[in-house]
Amino acid sequence: MARFASEVTTPRLCLRAVAMDEVVSLKVAIDTSLETLLPWLPWAANEPTPLHVLSARNAEANARFERDEEWAYGIFRHDEPRVLGRIALHRWRDTSDVELGYWLRSDAVGKGYVTEAAHALVELAFSDPDVARVMIVCDPRNGRSIATARQLAFTHLETVSTQMVFAGRTHDMVWQKVVAG
Repeated sequence: MARFASEVTTPRLCLRAVAMDEVVSLKVAIDTSLETLLPWLPWAANEPTPLHVLSARNAEANARFERDEEWAYGIFRHDEPRVLGRIALHRWRDTSDVELGYWLRSDAVGKGYVTEAAHALVELAFSDPDVARVMIVCDPRNGRSIATARQLAFTHLETVSTQMVFAGRTHDMVWQKVVAG
């Protein structure tokens, strides 16, 4: 699998690793958005965490990026320094396919940022000739994530029982987009 670009730009956004001096902004994004993150993201149940713990997690995320194991990008507007959220490409099980995951701070939702960022990362993923599919996995009750998958022309592959029951979640919707051609 090829190494993905460390920075991706779109008309409004810059996608790049969250620098260590930006972890406070990342913490604010998470802590002020817990109400909207908790129903969908299992890791949010462990928040808020102390700044030093989040700093260590961020350092590990950046190290996984450098080792080409996982590619987590902070979402930033070109015209402001605060972290709007995160979007990542994760290896899909034991394949060369990738899963796209994302979240936004509450006050940035509904502005098209996730769709814009996700579109850019899907294109980035498909720039690697080894990647044939990009997957999105979401709770069937998560209308925003479903809308993003549909806007990006993902196809609903299946709905499966989840291994992990979280916040009443018993099933996952699996969406896929296959490389054109």
